[in-house]
Amino acid sequence: LIVMGDYFFYPSFIGQCFFESYDIPGITLGVKELPFGIPECFTLSQNYPNPFNPITLIRFEIPSTMDVNLTVYNALGEEIVVLVNTQMSPGVYEANWDASGVASGVYFYRIRTDRFTETKKMLLVK
Repeated sequence: LIVMGDYFFYPSFIGQCFFESYDIPGITLGVKELPFGIPECFTLSQNYPNPFNPITLIRFEIPSTMDVNLTVYNALGEEIVVLVNTQMSPGVYEANWDASGVASGVYFYRIRTDRFTETKKMLLVK
């Protein structure tokens, strides 16, 4: 990750770099659609890297237009941050989470749509 003022560059899973700007740095770095076309089924991938410190990428695939919610929870089930809460077009996406403001430990991330729900575990090690 390279930060330059309000902008940052980060590598994707496919070796490309994306350039983004956000008004609130240090919370959620953003969501980017990847150029893989339309997937055939729902997928929530394991975050990368895992364990991580402090930024991780979460890839997910949506086969049709629908409302999507991607939320991170702590080990007690308390909501930490909502990474995505919007209607999304079919595609492959990467969501980035900067966990600089939270303690080391086990966290869970859950994707929810009207037709699919899945939860995975990740480990923040500072």
